[in-house]
Amino acid sequence: MVAVNEQYADPEQTLNDGDEVAFLPPVAGGSDDQASDFFQVTSTELRLEQASAFLVRPEYGAQAYFVGTVRSPNLGKVVDYIEYEGYAPMAEKVMHEAADLARQRHGELGVYVQHRTGRLTPGQVSILIGVGSPHRRAALEACDFLIEHLKVVLPVWKLEGDEDGEHWVKGQVSGQTL
Repeated sequence: MVAVNEQYADPEQTLNDGDEVAFLPPVAGGSDDQASDFFQVTSTELRLEQASAFLVRPEYGAQAYFVGTVRSPNLGKVVDYIEYEGYAPMAEKVMHEAADLARQRHGELGVYVQHRTGRLTPGQVSILIGVGSPHRRAALEACDFLIEHLKVVLPVWKLEGDEDGEHWVKGQVSGQTL
């Protein structure tokens, strides 16, 4: 896949002087100005308590969370670690765009998304998604939408270390590739 100026691009896109071009392998599953959202790619530990402190508000009668952790075994192999790499500036923009899509589908929401980079071992949190909403169903459905959408479009890659050595985890593509 290709991105131009931190936006996914089609192969037909015309380039202009000064455009930043990034070539991205299929992804495996900046900050928003709105006080209702938080987006971050970070090498620091992800903590559910921080998401909860951000999303528990009087206007939100419901909060839903997805906490993704490194699992072992995976595909029958004992996983020692996963090394996460990401294109952070673009990833945070993609998170923001995903939150906007979730709002179009589910109405008023507060959204909290963090993805971790670096070497993580089984049981450590790699992604944290939280949604606050006035109503339960919207929070649950928006949280589910966000993880399913982000695992396809978020520019983050996984190098898995298992009993057979290291290998890149096969990703998914959401559009045309070059």
